[in-house]
Amino acid sequence: MGLVFGQLYTTERFLVSFFIFGIFSGSFFFWFFYFLFLAFFSVSTLGKGGTMSYEYWVSLLLQFSCYHISVILRVDRLIAIG
Repeated sequence: MGLVFGQLYTTERFLVSFFIFGIFSGSFFFWFFYFLFLAFFSVSTLGKGGTMSYEYWVSLLLQFSCYHISVILRVDRLIAIG
């Protein structure tokens, strides 16, 4: 049981650090692979008492919305400069 908990904890810590890296890089490929990995991880832990809950998915939607807002602001800034 400790091994399973340790694996989940390590995976979640990896996701958080990867998310922080993505905030600063802001690349589309980061977000694509981040959500792809989260979807795979959630499905694989769905029937095994995984830690993914609806609150987690709501926070993901908020993060994705913030990312879209930042992209819109960047495009507006580029249009204003051009």
